[in-house]
Amino acid sequence: MQEGNAEVAREAFAAFAARDLERLSRVLAEDVSWHTPGTGVLAGDYHGRAEVLGYLRRALELTGGTQRVQPVDLLIGRDHVAALVEVTGERGGRVLADRAVQLLAFRDGQIAMRRLYPSDQEAFDRFWAP
Repeated sequence: MQEGNAEVAREAFAAFAARDLERLSRVLAEDVSWHTPGTGVLAGDYHGRAEVLGYLRRALELTGGTQRVQPVDLLIGRDHVAALVEVTGERGGRVLADRAVQLLAFRDGQIAMRRLYPSDQEAFDRFWAP
């Protein structure tokens, strides 16, 4: 299932890049948990497909659609994929350019959990500050 999980991860990143949240929703488990660290306006825990999709819509709104999450490399395990990603965006005159890790856990061929680990948490928090 390792390669299958990698394909699901790639599909999720491609769907977000295409701004196709309906397509993205198909690879998220109904009870997905999503964690974004820090103190910014999007920091926190999101539970369930609807909350996660709301989070993603909000991120796109806050950045005027400029946010990008581009996978650089995937480390594939049995039930997890660690994705090294380039996260970029613009917001209120601020620019985000971070290389982060997204840890994804899989269940039944869908993403069941996502945790974000920015490389520069302070810069990430400044970008997403209220």
